Amino acid sequence: MRTRCQRPGSPRRNGPDWERLVCDVADGLLDIVVMWESSRGSRKLSVWVDFLDLCRERKIMIHVTTHRRTYDMSIRRDRKTLVNDGVENEDDSEQISEGVRRALKDNARNGLPHGICKWGYERIHDENTGRCWASARCRSRRRSSRRSSAGRLPASPSP
Repeated sequence: MRTRCQRPGSPRRNGPDWERLVCDVADGLLDIVVMWESSRGSRKLSVWVDFLDLCRERKIMIHVTTHRRTYDMSIRRDRKTLVNDGVENEDDSEQISEGVRRALKDNARNGLPHGICKWGYERIHDENTGRCWASARCRSRRRSSRRSSAGRLPASPSP
């Protein structure tokens, strides 16, 4: 059993499964890598291209299920296709991130809360402006009594 990757600089940002995959490819343990879609690899272009280069060096094929195709990194056109996918995947990720950051800034500017209110709490709004305060308070028992009347069994049976 390998305790650490034999290839220096393997990406950690993608998580332990990605790191393990890169290690297995680097160690020559695989003949083919199967992915649901190419964005499941890495959404960081430099990491993705390094992975494609590693697969080329080790003569490992890459099958992308949504493409219904197996790619050979020694074939220029196949490599180009997956590199282009990497460019699109990174851009998609950045576009989503940009939209989320923009929405959070707009919400903060308009006094709207970040995220949903957890069960058992309610938002406190300024009476004059209607803006939500950052603090929250526990809801009254009114809510919990509704839940218990919804057919829950009592905690202990009556004698």
